[in-house]
Order: sequence, then structure tokens, then C-alpha cells
Amino acid sequence: MRFLRYLLPCFLLVSSAFAALPAAMVWECRVGGSGASQNNGGGFLSGTSGVPVDYSIQDANHFTSTAFKMKTTKNAIWNSSGTAFDTADVNNVLHITAGTGWLAGWYQITAVDVNATATLDRNLVTSTYTANSGTGCLGGAFKIGGTLDDDFFEAKIAGNTIWIAAGTYTLGETIASTVVGTAIAPITVTGYNSSRGDAPVGSNRPLLNCGTYLFGLETYSIHNHLQFTGSGSFVVYLYGTYETFVNCKFSTTSLTGPAFETSSGGACTLIGCELSARKGSAFQQQSVSHRLINCYIHDSATGIRSLANGLFVYGCVIETCTTGIDSGSSADLRIIGNTIRNCLTGISGSSSYGSSFINNIIADCVTGASWTTATPINFWDYNCWSNNDTAVSNVTKGSHDVTADALLVSGTAKGTDGVTSASGLVFTAATNPFGSVTTSDCLNITVAGTGATLGVYVISSVDGAGQLTLATSAGASKTGITYCITLGTDFTLGAGSPCFNAGLKLGSDVGL
Repeated sequence: MRFLRYLLPCFLLVSSAFAALPAAMVWECRVGGSGASQNNGGGFLSGTSGVPVDYSIQDANHFTSTAFKMKTTKNAIWNSSGTAFDTADVNNVLHITAGTGWLAGWYQITAVDVNATATLDRNLVTSTYTANSGTGCLGGAFKIGGTLDDDFFEAKIAGNTIWIAAGTYTLGETIASTVVGTAIAPITVTGYNSSRGDAPVGSNRPLLNCGTYLFGLETYSIHNHLQFTGSGSFVVYLYGTYETFVNCKFSTTSLTGPAFETSSGGACTLIGCELSARKGSAFQQQSVSHRLINCYIHDSATGIRSLANGLFVYGCVIETCTTGIDSGSSADLRIIGNTIRNCLTGISGSSSYGSSFINNIIADCVTGASWTTATPINFWDYNCWSNNDTAVSNVTKGSHDVTADALLVSGTAKGTDGVTSASGLVFTAATNPFGSVTTSDCLNITVAGTGATLGVYVISSVDGAGQLTLATSAGASKTGITYCITLGTDFTLGAGSPCFNAGLKLGSDVGL
């Protein structure tokens, strides 16, 4: 993957001229169909007033030409056929798409003189002036979903802002951005529904469908109100340090890959995000000191996998996973104030050490917490162990721990009498526990019985109080299966609960 990071941009940037735009530049992305295009300018310098008109906040470009001519100054241009430049165009972005000897890329118009000549923020050629014609578009929103996806994100500099309007965007290539923000001038990417700044939730957030590609990011970036999905090795992959995600959703249909993975950098923060990877890890930490705060992680093989030190998880709900948190052999984890529910193992570790597990609710798991080797240097206390088959294995409870029913508001449907049909797609239980189940819930098989495949299953239909149809086979003609289904997404505590209030109450903006 490090090879991909450095090799891919080398091919993409050979013919492009980037990195001279102002920090205050604001960009607009919209879905195609009404004029938004990969060829559009897509940007306008924020904070300008007077004559300039922001042509980036419209779908179609302001004008396009195949007859742009370069001035001998090499940073000035005029249109030899068609619409002429005027002062209203100042501070808009002109996307030069072609021209023999020209550097394709996105350019800011800094001035327009009385002769309709537009001055650009930098030269159109690296050395020799050429009288050749060039092509390009002025203004209009950029459309994510083509062979210029990575070029567009590489064109940004520290301090730039990218707005993405609601809709579904299907990536046309991997975005492996090497652009680096700064602590005082991060690159900000924010989704909106009907107007900039409206902070959408749920399906009103823009959806970036990565397919088999990935969305890769560098240092000092902030992402708000977006959805990412895909089927490749990763969906979102972080190369750098100090990235922040707020109210974002990450999901994958990959059989192995994580929805969100960190690489060599550290100190990434996810706040109020949702993650799901039914066959892999929803969040995988490959580098140190990442933070998940008030996140919802569910319906995954592994909710969180830590392969490096310093993970911090606070106020999250992790439910319906084979393993809720896999700490492996990493050190210095802080797992505080979370609700971990309906997992084969709630929290596991091989030799994870020097970590603290405080004020968590671990409920309805086969094993609440399990270590390969007992590690007394870990600190466990003020946790609530609720309705687990086995609370701990090689873990010592704290003196203030509680073992009792947490009285979580949302219930469960569970049993040990699951049976699959000859196709493995029909799942039945003689105790008829499925009356309150919906297709928004997922079946978690935690004990195989006569050989069912452990894991999380999408429910295609609820056929009755005793029968479900699954989207994938759990194994043909299996019996004696132990299963659990979490009903709904309210993880607050009912009246009389003996536990501290860990985790968060989830609303209509969550759930796949």
C-alpha cells in the first residue's frame, strides 16, 4: 500500500500544474446530470466581494472553449473564439484540460484587464512560451466519478475547503491524496444536503461509493457529514497524522478488508461516526494513538482491531460483532464508557498490557472479556457485566465491577435452538423469538452447533415469529445453533439499572 501511495500520484501528476492556489480557495462538488463535470473549474476564492461572481456554485460551467491562447507572459490567457473574459470572472477557477505544451490543471483567475485578458495564479508552461491553443472550462461544480478524481484532490493546498452536495458519487479511480494541510490550515471536506453548513445526517449525507478503489488521505484534514462505502481492500485509508472525521459513516462489503484503516501516521479522531464491516474489521488501527468518541460500530467480524499502541475508545456502542474490540498485543489502550453488546467475545487480547478498561457495559456476549495470558498490569474496574455466558477469562474484575442485568432499553432475541434449511438461507427457532425482529437487525451466530458458520448475517426478510431468511448461507442443515439479535438501537439504561450510563443513545441517523 505504501507503494501505491507514492507510485500512483507520479503517473497522475506528470501533466498537471498544482500547488499555487490560495489557502482560502473553496471548492464545490455535485453529482452529474445537470452540468456538473470533471472538466469544470469547481472553485472560487472565498471572501471576495464586489464585481466577481462565484460560478462554482452552479452545476454547469460558465463557459468552455477550445481556443484559449496564452500570452507571452505565460501566466495570462485570452479566448480567441467565443465568450470573452470579464471582471466578473476574477477569483473563479479555470480548469485547463488540454493544450500542446500546456500544463493541465486548475488555475485561479487573479485579474481581467480591459482587453479581456485573464491573469492566472501561475504559468501555463514550465519554460518555453507556446502559441498553441488550449481547452478548458471556467466555473461550474466538479463531479466526483471519473479519471480526474485524484487530480482534483491533489490540486488542493493547505487551508482549502471542499463542499460536497448530497447525492451518490461513484469513484472512477483511487484517491491517494498526498496533499498535506497544517495545524492552523487543515484541508476541510464537508458534505451538505440542500445548503452549505446544514450538517445532514443519515441518508441525507453525500455518499462516496469507492467500489474497489480507496479514498486515501494525508495529514491535517477534517471530514464532516459524509458516507463512504466500498468493496475493496479498504474503503478509507489514512497515510498521515491528525485527521478528524465528524458524523461520517463507513461500510464495506469486502470479505476481508476493513471499512477504515490507519497506516503510518497517528492521532486520527472519529467523532459521532458509524462503522460496519460484516466480514472484516470496521476500524483497524495500524499506527499509534487513534481515538473513537461517541461512535456506533456494529454488524462486523471485528468492531475495532488494534495493531498498535495508544488506542482510545470513549462513549461508543459496539454491537453484534464476532469480536467487539481485539486489542491483540498492543499496549496503552484506554477503553472507557462504552457499551459492548452481543459479541462472541466482547473484548479480547493476546498479551495486551498497560491498558485501562473503565465504566464499560459488556452485555449479552458468549465471553465478556478474554485474554490468552493473564496480564495483571491491565486495570479493570467500574464495569458492568450483564447477561454474558462467561464474564471473563484470564481477566480479573475490579473491586467496583457489577455483575447484573444492565437493563438496556433495546432488548435481544436469542437462543440455542437455531436450525438452518438445506440451502442454509432459512433460519428457524422453535421458541419463536423473532416477533420483534426487523430487517434492520442482524443475526449473530456465536456457537456453531452442528457446524454452522460463525458470524454476522444480514436478514433479508422476517417470515414469522420463528423464521428468518438470510442474505447469505449460514451452512446447510445445521442444528443446535446459538444466536443473538440486538433489537433496535437504543442503548440507554432502563429505570433501576445497577450500571453507570455508558455508551450513547442512537437516533434515526444511524444504521445500515
